[in-house]
Amino acid sequence: MGTRPELLAHHYTQAGLAERAIPYWQRANQRTANVEAITYLTKGIELVQTLPDTPERAQLELPLQTTLGGPLIALKGFAAPEVGVVYTRARELCCQAGETQQIFPVLWGMCAFYSVRAEWQTAHTLAEQLLTLAERVQDDALLIEAHYAMGQAYYQEGEFSQGREHFEQLLTLYDPAQHHALAFVYGMDPGVMGKAVLACTLVFLGYPDQARQMSQAALALAEEVAHPNSLAYGLAVAGWNLCRGRAVRAAQELAERLITLATAQGYAAHLAYGRMLHGWTLATQGHRTEGIAQFRAALDASRATASVSNRPLFLSLLTALLGDDGHVEEGLTLLAKAQTAITSTGERYCEAGVFRIQGELTLQARDVAAGEKEAEACYQQALEVAHHQQSKYWELRAATSLARLWQQQGKTTEAHELLAPVYNWFTEGFDTADLKDAKALLEEIQ
Repeated sequence: MGTRPELLAHHYTQAGLAERAIPYWQRANQRTANVEAITYLTKGIELVQTLPDTPERAQLELPLQTTLGGPLIALKGFAAPEVGVVYTRARELCCQAGETQQIFPVLWGMCAFYSVRAEWQTAHTLAEQLLTLAERVQDDALLIEAHYAMGQAYYQEGEFSQGREHFEQLLTLYDPAQHHALAFVYGMDPGVMGKAVLACTLVFLGYPDQARQMSQAALALAEEVAHPNSLAYGLAVAGWNLCRGRAVRAAQELAERLITLATAQGYAAHLAYGRMLHGWTLATQGHRTEGIAQFRAALDASRATASVSNRPLFLSLLTALLGDDGHVEEGLTLLAKAQTAITSTGERYCEAGVFRIQGELTLQARDVAAGEKEAEACYQQALEVAHHQQSKYWELRAATSLARLWQQQGKTTEAHELLAPVYNWFTEGFDTADLKDAKALLEEIQ
């Protein structure tokens, strides 16, 4: 019975020994699937609420609520209303109990909740509070989670260099053997999350080979720690990185793995991401009608989880697919929604890409003279954003599009002067589609 805490919890509950039962309901969470974990923790919370309303009761309920956040996040996604309810209640309990030690995971959960809802100003403020708390007590586990929160906020806001610094500090402190239990408190393994988003950051900063290696390391770590939600996260992020590199077949393989895992585990948010990515791979390989339909359905499913973050990315990807399929005006309408989302949320990591795709579609939608003038303005805006963000990835893509337009206008010298220094900055990734395109264009206009 010692290895079955849920049995002890049940027996103590039946015997009316609530205070002895409650820790076992919490402990049972660590050895079960998410649905069972939620059931056990909820039973513990219900049992707590039968006790007199005292500070001691608040101290008993608090760890149950904070632990409940993890499986809820895994099953329903960070932005689910239930997650917000849990962490709001936990914060109230911290105040009632005068508990400062437990406030950290509560603030972290709230930060994650607002992050996935793309309320980045609130999320960034909470991340700063987390880092202040962690630095005050100099606890490595807290510092790891705080650096992730800060890195994620900077990344989503398009401040890639600052984000990179925090992810690298996280990984300096992280030890899989020592910190594996954090996945049960925060919903995912911080090493997997840190490596995964650092890989994205390296892509945008212009280090595609390093990004690929980091993404593979994130997946390897996820397999090692054997935490399904962490593996799902690693698969999703790695898949989108392959999408950015236009490695279609490899992205499709990861999408299929993610769909299988998310279906088996009941991960609604991850399932939506997997199906969206799979739809993109189908459409990119020529199955446009089927792929676009799958992408649309998955985007709707993602909205149903209350997730708002990454909406500009998803809309821009769908726009590109629609443009390739001849639905240019609909694509431009979606891009306008993406730009509105960027402005309202401050989620700017793909802002340059939105401007570039707008330029591409504008060339198809307008007459030659007006289209070229408007497209050039879009490409210049993309370059301006890329320069500000120090994103060589977006700079290369925008410069290639603008140089191609200038080539068509007979301005080959200007095209070469624009694109050559951007291309020559790169020291790796020459087998990627974007660098191959840039090199081919430079050879045409030299």
